[in-house]
Amino acid sequence: MSESEQQHVQLLALFNVVPHWVWRVSGEEPSESEPKSGSSLADDDQLTGKYPVSGGAWHHITVAVDHFNTLRAATVGRGDHENLTLLPFLSGQYTLLRAVIENACTALWLLESPSQSDRVLRRLELAANDIRNDELYRALINRPGRKTKEQLLEEVRTIANAAVPAHRSKFEKLGYKEIVSVGGAASTIGGDRAVFLWRSCSGLAHGDGGALLHASDHEFGMGDDGTPTLRLRTNVKRLMDTIGEGKILVQDAMAKYDLYRDARRD
Repeated sequence: MSESEQQHVQLLALFNVVPHWVWRVSGEEPSESEPKSGSSLADDDQLTGKYPVSGGAWHHITVAVDHFNTLRAATVGRGDHENLTLLPFLSGQYTLLRAVIENACTALWLLESPSQSDRVLRRLELAANDIRNDELYRALINRPGRKTKEQLLEEVRTIANAAVPAHRSKFEKLGYKEIVSVGGAASTIGGDRAVFLWRSCSGLAHGDGGALLHASDHEFGMGDDGTPTLRLRTNVKRLMDTIGEGKILVQDAMAKYDLYRDARRD
């Protein structure tokens, strides 16, 4: 078996869990996401009103799975063609991996604390972030909502004050670096590694030259006319390593969700 064929087999193994993940987030079996009575998530949801902690975490897990499933199709194909194709691109797969990392880490960030107050406030911080982002979209298309941004944010603060009276959250804009760091620290790959992967994938998504050089095999040369040349090739081993660590983040997010879905943990 050639090196390319071995890499293909390894990639297929990395993606073998995807059909089960897609089934889990499809909604076909509600018990996959619905918190059991008396569980930590069920109790959390009682405090957050229209912004359930369970719904927020499951949403980000679903988005992570959706991107991982797209990554699978872009890398090894799907269905009848899965065993026939190997499609490594220089940066395209890393763009999808960035979304996998961000969303899996967001779910882990939301659920990593054993404190109910922390989970509740983090869910409301996500809600405030969504409100601000939605306001920006509406402003671009000149389509205001029924309520102003400040009215919606005040509703979030009211929920927070009732759920955690002594909180000090200001519900300011969240940064992904903190989310990825804290979420990654709750996984088996660690916070520093998660931030490194996220920054690398973000750099490739933005077209940063340095990130592209670090992620690829490259060879400097000289053309016939004396012009410097640079030849880039996909580093399949590095791509596989990143896919594997993205997979771990999703698995850890699902495992954390299942713990709080099924029983009381705090």
